[in-house]
Amino acid sequence: MRRVLIVDDHVLTRLGMVHFVRHCFGQVEIGEADNAQTALQLARETAWDLIILDIDLPDRSGLDILPDLRRARPKTPILFVTGLVQEDVALHGLKGGACGFVEKGSSPEELKRALTAALNGQRYISGGMRERLAFHAIEPEESSPLDKLSEREFQVLRQLGQGHTLTEIGHNLSLSVKTISTYRQRLLEKLNLRTTADLVRYAVQKGLVK
Repeated sequence: MRRVLIVDDHVLTRLGMVHFVRHCFGQVEIGEADNAQTALQLARETAWDLIILDIDLPDRSGLDILPDLRRARPKTPILFVTGLVQEDVALHGLKGGACGFVEKGSSPEELKRALTAALNGQRYISGGMRERLAFHAIEPEESSPLDKLSEREFQVLRQLGQGHTLTEIGHNLSLSVKTISTYRQRLLEKLNLRTTADLVRYAVQKGLVK
């Protein structure tokens, strides 16, 4: 029997996904998590055939825990099913090892195609996102400074944008405050900004946080 872990903090969304997965694939063992900590715990305890992951979680974002999930279950496909996201966010998720992105507003047919592809070890990106990523790729003059960031720098930027202190970010990422401070300085240099407040505003303006 297939095992699918659904990670989303909205109860109705999660229940709808449970029903949809069972409707598409019949007998499936479902795990549910409404936050990052529970998702990581379940991923470490059980072997899953697919992890369906939202980005916006109450404790840590789906992007932040993606590396941890990959380490816990390196062979398990991770499909982001989330709200509208910026191209930079999707690119970092794909570079981080996600097998695809599907927007929550996608049709049932497209969502089923995405789930089927993921379970078969294939990549899938929803139509609207494909178009935006394609445009992003063919417009080098419009490339974002975010493209220069490492995965860890991107994580730190997102958490700064969410209002976390350096100490909190260090705790969330299991890194020292000194290391987070170094990442902060790199971000200032790469993005040509001066203060932490500038980084927070930048993250919000770029749609990296709600």
